Amino acid sequence: MSQVNKSGLNRDIPDPIKLQIRKNSKFGCVLCRLFIYEYAHINPKYSEAKEHDPKKICLLCPTHHAQFDKGLIGINHIEKKYLSNDMYSNNNRGTEFTVLERPLTFHLGNITFSNPDRILIIDNKPIISIGRDFEDKLLLNAIFYDNNSNIILEIKNNEWMAKTDQWDIETKANKLIIKNEPNHTVLEATVVSNNELSFDKLEMFLPNGILFEAEKNKHMNITYPNGKGVKGVKKMSLKGPVIINETGFVFNGGVTLTGGIFKA
Repeated sequence: MSQVNKSGLNRDIPDPIKLQIRKNSKFGCVLCRLFIYEYAHINPKYSEAKEHDPKKICLLCPTHHAQFDKGLIGINHIEKKYLSNDMYSNNNRGTEFTVLERPLTFHLGNITFSNPDRILIIDNKPIISIGRDFEDKLLLNAIFYDNNSNIILEIKNNEWMAKTDQWDIETKANKLIIKNEPNHTVLEATVVSNNELSFDKLEMFLPNGILFEAEKNKHMNITYPNGKGVKGVKKMSLKGPVIINETGFVFNGGVTLTGGIFKA
């Protein structure tokens, strides 16, 4: 995908303009209020744009952005939602959940983190973390790899940055479901409130081919390519991140992982 359009406009939008767009869109997709989004030039579209005008760019979730690009959703419909109060109607569930705030409780399967910044780290690289914008609003960051350690999806400061078109996103009230195959869910998240976010199910590859699995009411498993790893991590509460490296696993900046080494 080219980084500039025919007018020479770079695809990357400067951070101060992104902030204004997020404010204008009330920090979520203007159609469904999902807090995972892309920046969409609506009138004109990016291919015809000569500048990044925050009044002509809004937030759309990946599903609605794709439908807009294909002509399945009209410009007038999006502009109406963007500029009117329709987006706040009772028919748009999830509006109240678009902004995460401190103090934040984050659940990763059965593991609960109290007001975290970094949640999952491997080889000193944050894989799941919570960031902040210029106004100290909380933003989700996550990196998904394939089993060959290639990045296939990034959620960077709530912005969806997919490397392939294989993804399917579904929202149900305050739930977010991400699939990379028709019947394969890699993330199921619930926004419980502005102060509580739960990854009820997560299945993701990490660098070096490590498979990480966590599911609510089930154990957490970490599996190396050689079949060894840790299985059966039970419910616990943490203040620090889960740290994974070549020599082992650490919880909470010093608490050794419990569960047990196993061979698949």
